Amino acid sequence: MDKAFATQWMVSTINEVGKTMSQHVLIQIEMPADLIRFKLPKGVDKRLQSLLDRQDQGKKLTPAERLETEGLVNLAELLSLLRLRAERVSREL
Repeated sequence: MDKAFATQWMVSTINEVGKTMSQHVLIQIEMPADLIRFKLPKGVDKRLQSLLDRQDQGKKLTPAERLETEGLVNLAELLSLLRLRAERVSREL
């Protein structure tokens, strides 16, 4: 049986005038019984690792690749946080 849990993040965005604005985001999620789903798919993870390896080797990424890398890192971090929170909730129940 799946269980629900809520989590909250502080999100920073840049408005049209270039000023940073922060807001809280509350997300309620049904926790799947199979926590393995809270990770990047293999192909996406491989792409992220490839971009990070190139960057670590001192190779310059294009602006599009930098944006892609940043987005994938943010997604990977979000999925990791969800997995950790789901594991904590399942231990507490």
